[in-house]
Amino acid sequence: MTMTAASSSRPSSPLPSPAPADFDAEQVPLKVLEETICRWSTRLAAASCTWLLTIAAFDRRQGWSGAGISSCAHWLALHCGLELRTAREQLATAHAMARLPAIRAALACGELSYSKVRAITRVARSENEAEWLELARSLTAGQLEQRVSRRRQQNADPAKLRSARAVAIRTNSDGSVRLVATLPPDDAAILLAALDAARSSLEAGRNDPASNGAPGDGEVAHAPRGPMAVG
Repeated sequence: MTMTAASSSRPSSPLPSPAPADFDAEQVPLKVLEETICRWSTRLAAASCTWLLTIAAFDRRQGWSGAGISSCAHWLALHCGLELRTAREQLATAHAMARLPAIRAALACGELSYSKVRAITRVARSENEAEWLELARSLTAGQLEQRVSRRRQQNADPAKLRSARAVAIRTNSDGSVRLVATLPPDDAAILLAALDAARSSLEAGRNDPASNGAPGDGEVAHAPRGPMAVG
């Protein structure tokens, strides 16, 4: 069975029955295995919708408040084993769904996956919900993420992007260096080009250390400079 972004092999029932107790994934025909995966995909999407609506209500009602608990995301990390960033991301998606009934319904019936809903709730509003819902139906999750990223860049306030710029450099215990940067798209392109140029120079030096004074391992080669200034 061939699956596409626009038309998958999901069954028509929004909440299909799970596989039988004696189901053996190593023995059943591939056709049955494929259909089972698609049924579980639908069930997982529907369960995700219930989970998101539940944690959104829990947050609104401040059920998480208590000694030493700073937020609902913090509570989810402690009690549900979520990584803090994941908890924040799921809460953001959950609260956004409250104002997007068509998208919420598509997740509830398993038409859209959580990955797709997470992406479009970053940009969808009541006035363009139908547009993003249609895109989610026709694109893969990866394509949708790219479309959302481009839209956010187009709508971003340049002044806010500049003020949010930051670069942090940390040296690990083994001597390796970790670089973390938050940059506007244009500045990021300059930095990435510089890193690519430095990497190319280092690789050339490894192949022929004596040629043209190429830098040895661990040295930073000259890289293109631009007007980027980071704080």
